[in-house]
Amino acid sequence: MAGIVGVMVIFFSTSASYHHGQDEYFSKVDYHLEGSVESYRNVGGSYYLIEFTPTTFEISKNKINNGDSHVGVYSSDSSSVMIIASTPLSLKDDMEYVEISSRNRHIIFNDSICNTLRTAGTYEHILPSSLNGKFIKF
Repeated sequence: MAGIVGVMVIFFSTSASYHHGQDEYFSKVDYHLEGSVESYRNVGGSYYLIEFTPTTFEISKNKINNGDSHVGVYSSDSSSVMIIASTPLSLKDDMEYVEISSRNRHIIFNDSICNTLRTAGTYEHILPSSLNGKFIKF
């Protein structure tokens, strides 16, 4: 019985920590991006590295520090954006267009299929480094 209680405590504390981390991230950012998908590849499970050229690029707040979780990076000249995103199981067509908004925490694929926007988490290391100044985290 103690083992079951211990597992439940670990599960609930891990879940609470995850949600706290997501809330912390979204308190530091405010953005809306849309664009045509240039390329995408599966990086594990339902997560994809998606590169797109923005047609709408609005970032009004971006207080991400080194070591903070983030969704993606954009090039300093704003010509390319790379994100890590989880795709819904109902996405069966090729990704052609993506819209992401921190305001409502949504990512929309092909103008129709919506999923919850999350930080890149485990797959964050796949994104280009922001150390050289070419890419900026958001």
